[in-house]
Amino acid sequence: MKTDGKFTIQSGGITQGIQRELGLSNYECKQLGSIWTQIINEFDDPNNMQVSNNHNDTPDKSNNYLVHKEAIIQFSKECWQRIVNLVNNALHKNIEIEDNANFNEVEPSAELKQNVDKAVSYLTNQLNSLTKEDLQQMGISEAKRDRILEYLKNITYDNSHDSAQAKGGGIVFSIHCQDTNNLANMVTLLMHEANHCDENYLDKYPNESEQRDLRHRNSDGRPIINHRVNTKEEEKACETLGLLTTAVLIKKGVLQGQDNYGRYGNPPHPVTSYLTDKNLLKSDVEKWANSSYTNYPEGISNASITVEHVKDKKLNLPDNIRNQAPLQLQAGDVIKVGDKTYTLGGDNGIVLSPMDSIPFFQMVPHGNVDNELIGRITFDELSPSNEEIDFYDKQNGSDGWIRDILQQNYEPVQVIRNGQVIYTGKKY
Repeated sequence: MKTDGKFTIQSGGITQGIQRELGLSNYECKQLGSIWTQIINEFDDPNNMQVSNNHNDTPDKSNNYLVHKEAIIQFSKECWQRIVNLVNNALHKNIEIEDNANFNEVEPSAELKQNVDKAVSYLTNQLNSLTKEDLQQMGISEAKRDRILEYLKNITYDNSHDSAQAKGGGIVFSIHCQDTNNLANMVTLLMHEANHCDENYLDKYPNESEQRDLRHRNSDGRPIINHRVNTKEEEKACETLGLLTTAVLIKKGVLQGQDNYGRYGNPPHPVTSYLTDKNLLKSDVEKWANSSYTNYPEGISNASITVEHVKDKKLNLPDNIRNQAPLQLQAGDVIKVGDKTYTLGGDNGIVLSPMDSIPFFQMVPHGNVDNELIGRITFDELSPSNEEIDFYDKQNGSDGWIRDILQQNYEPVQVIRNGQVIYTGKKY
C-alpha cells in the first residue's frame, strides 16, 4: 500500500490514526512493541508534525498528545519516512510513501523562483511551437509533448534535497538547487523530471505507452499497471530526452548563448553533437547513469545489476573497500532462498532495489512496489560497509535500522547461473 502521511482523526489518538493510515491490524500493532516509543518520540518536534482543526489545542507530552475527532495530522516527509521504515522493518512490510505527496513545501527565494518561472515559461512556449520533425528528433510523440506541458504547470518547492524531483504529476524544486540561471541546464533538468512524471502517468495508464516499452508492457506488448522501482533504464530515458530537447532548441537558434553547452565528456561534448552521433549520446548517458546510480537495476525486464560500493568520494571509504571488485548479476540468474527460488527479471521475476544506492537491497516481485516485499538481501562477497550504512542513516534520518536488520536472523542465499553457485548472501 501507499500513504501520504496525512490523515484525519476518526476516533482515538495519533497512534490509532497511524494504525489506520498504515492499514495495521491490532495484532501487528502489538508486534511493534517498543517501536511505538520510537514513533511517539517523533511527535514533539514541531518540524515533524503539524496538527490542525484541533480546537486550538496543541498536542504535546504535557497533555498526552491530545487530539480531538476530525483533527488533521500532517507529518513531514522525513519524519513519516522514518515512521514507515520502523514499521516496515519490524513487520517485514512494504509500505510506500505516495509519489505525489506534498511535504515540506516552502517559499523559494525571489531569484530561484524568477529563474524557474523564466525557464518554465520559455520551455512551454518552445514546446508549443515545435514541429513533428522536431519532436521526432527528440524521440517523443505529440501526445507525450502535450502531457509534458501539463506537468510543467505544477511546480512546487521544498528543502529536502538539492536539485529537482518528479512527484506524481508535478516537479518539486529544492530551494538549494544550483545553476538555475543557466537556461540550457534548466531545459535539460525540466524535461528530465517531466519525463519521470510521465513514467508515473504511464504506470496508471500503460495502454498509452509505446508498444516496445518494457517498463509498462510485458514482452508480448501487453500493458501492465505497475508502480515500478526506479531503474537505470528510466534515468537514462529521462536524461536523453532532456539533452535532445536542449540540442533541438540550440540547433533551431532559439536558445542563444549556449552553443557549447555540454554536460559530459572531457572537454564537454557540445549538446548538438548528440543529434547526429547517437552512439556518443548513448555512451555519455551510460557513463553518467553508471556513476550516478550505484546499485540500481538496469531495468524491470532486464533486471541485471552491478553490485558495488558507493562511488561518492565524500564517504571516505577505506581503499580495501573502495577498490573491491563489483558483482555482476544477470537477468535470468536464479536467487535461491531456502527451498524457494526466484528469477531475476523477465515478465514474472523479481527486481533488486537498492536502499539509497548502498549495496543493501529489497527483493521486489515484478519490480512493482505495490507488491508485498519478499525480504531484504545482502551479498557475502560485497556487503554494505559501516560508512555506507552511516550515509544511509544521514540521508534518511533512520537511526540505525539497517544495522538492526543485519543483527536479525537470516536465511542463506545462493545466486545460481547455469546450474553453478556464483555468489552467496543473506536474506532478512
